[in-house]
Amino acid sequence: MTSLSLTDLAVGTLVTPISFISIVNQCWPWNQTVCAIEALLIAALFHESTLSLLCIAIDRYICIVHPLRYHTLMTKKVFI
Repeated sequence: MTSLSLTDLAVGTLVTPISFISIVNQCWPWNQTVCAIEALLIAALFHESTLSLLCIAIDRYICIVHPLRYHTLMTKKVFI
């Protein structure tokens, strides 16, 4: 959950302001390097958010399917 919240915070603080300024100005006021960094951030943060949600879904699935053996199946080593 912490990873997911930090990823969403990074999207809100790093990607959204740059995109918002571009939309308001109806042009790209920065150089090509900023465009490449923004594209990299959008892709990386989107995939990180998706991976976090997938891991949470798998964890919850195992918890529902095997409620009595969950603590033996999901050890710290398996989680990491």
